Amino acid sequence: VLIGGGSTLHSYNSIKWKLDLIKKIKKMNRGPVFSSCVGISLGPFKSDSSKEICKELFNTIDFAVLRENHSFVLAKSISDNNNIYSSLDTTLLLLNLCTDKMSNSVKNKNYNKDDEVVGIIFVKNKSHEEYFEKNKYFEKYLSIINHILEKNKKVILFTFYIGDDYLDQDLNQELKKHAKFPDKVDIYNYNCNIFDTIEELKRCSYIVSMRLHGIIFSYILGIPFLSLGYDPKNKNFCDSINYPSEMS
Repeated sequence: VLIGGGSTLHSYNSIKWKLDLIKKIKKMNRGPVFSSCVGISLGPFKSDSSKEICKELFNTIDFAVLRENHSFVLAKSISDNNNIYSSLDTTLLLLNLCTDKMSNSVKNKNYNKDDEVVGIIFVKNKSHEEYFEKNKYFEKYLSIINHILEKNKKVILFTFYIGDDYLDQDLNQELKKHAKFPDKVDIYNYNCNIFDTIEELKRCSYIVSMRLHGIIFSYILGIPFLSLGYDPKNKNFCDSINYPSEMS
């Protein structure tokens, strides 16, 4: 079983090693081998060769569950496999698999209107720094924060990704420092505990997110959200849940 998520089947090499592994396991075993992909997305393909090897993968495996409808339609268009199904991101299984921890996680709608908090999840890719500076993304992000603060709301800047490829943590520190009312801006850095993150998200009346899982957790918790188009997978998820297009 090949389990999600968003970057599983995009480039030739990332697809090839998975296909090679499945072929190797099938060859090693004397009896039949059942192979499947669960909670994955595919595309946009980086080349025709990526598309072709993905087609071969889907024609090789027995069963696939895609994590949004766009990937489902794409998989069906390139493959002859009849056992391909559309679903949603496997994060939604938390509601069923972790019932004790999730039972009190659905957002309480009776929040205090005078103490509203907006959660914001911005992205800064380390390899796109020149593009980031050229297009004045820092100024754009800051203007969103200041607009919210001027509405007499508080802001939490979330860092979901804490690895080396993104500079979200540094970005949030700078945004807080330059915000019009920095005392009304909190920062939350992911601590590798999903449920701590959920509790922090529950403080928010609204979410503005460039990251897919900010959108997914908002959906799970019933928090109105604005999905910013950092990556097509954000819109693909929103389309799959019939979220209003003007909010995505």
